[in-house]
Parts: sequence; structure tokens; C-alpha cells
Amino acid sequence: MITETSRQFHVGGMWEYATWRVDFDSVISEFFDVAPCPHCHSDQIVTHTNPYGSTEHNRQWICPRVVVAENEAGCNTTGVCLDCILEAAKFL
Repeated sequence: MITETSRQFHVGGMWEYATWRVDFDSVISEFFDVAPCPHCHSDQIVTHTNPYGSTEHNRQWICPRVVVAENEAGCNTTGVCLDCILEAAKFL
């Protein structure tokens, strides 16, 4: 989803889609083995309550810059910290 906190690019995608974007200050939720990288901040536990009164605790943090590319015919996305990509590129 393109918002005022993202910038879309129309070249560079290597398969599925040529379009990709960079999201800024993305709120990331804990999912399987995902954990904040060194560039992330504001790590916290958030409590959600559903209409029936049950609560769920979820770890969330903010990643300053996330590269987002659509996959699975546009039904899913993959996000990677842009700063982690730039640091990894220094060693290539």
C-alpha cells in the first residue's frame, strides 16, 4: 500500500513485478522468527483486546526504512530493512 510514508519505484524488480517501494517508519509485528535488526527502535509489547474480552500480547517495533516487494501474484509482500541491505552490500 502506497502512503505518504512510502516511495514507489517502477524499475529494478527482477521477477514477478518491476515495481517495489520503500516504506518509512514501518511498524513491524513479531512473526515466527522475525526479530528487530540493529536499525530498529521502539521495541515494545502491545496488548490487543477483541470485542469478546480476550487479550493478545504482541511484540512490535519500528524499522526506519523497509524495502517492500510484492510476490505470490500480488497477494503477499516481502520486506527487508534497507539499512541492512546497504550494510551487506559493503562486503560484496
